[in-house]
Amino acid sequence: MTRRRKKLDDLQVVDLSGLDTIRQKVKGVSFYLSVNERKHAVANSFMLVRDPRNEYDSNAVGVYSPEGRQVGHVSASRAVILAPEFDRIGADAYRVSGAPPNTEGSVVPFIDLPTAPAIRAFAAAWIAGDASGVAD
Repeated sequence: MTRRRKKLDDLQVVDLSGLDTIRQKVKGVSFYLSVNERKHAVANSFMLVRDPRNEYDSNAVGVYSPEGRQVGHVSASRAVILAPEFDRIGADAYRVSGAPPNTEGSVVPFIDLPTAPAIRAFAAAWIAGDASGVAD
């Protein structure tokens, strides 16, 4: 069982929880959390962190608990949309909403990912200096 952690205290975190979203299951959870850990995991928000050095997918986006423990990753089909926009924004992590396991009959957590139009508009506004949302 791989246990990856990120120290989130000193990272620039951009809050995306106010954008239009699509709810998806976190992928690869069984690689990071045991079934028992998944049953007891409670989180209504998650951090997304780019992982461009991922050996399988250069667009990879890891999903982390608020405490900094990796719980999975974003699906490849969503990562290919999010990764270039995250790279344009340039923050260390991105806060999104979510739901803990068992809320929809699953032991896998759910994340609310920005829709393609929402993240593209946010990134354009961010670059133009018109977006807010940098969290402490």
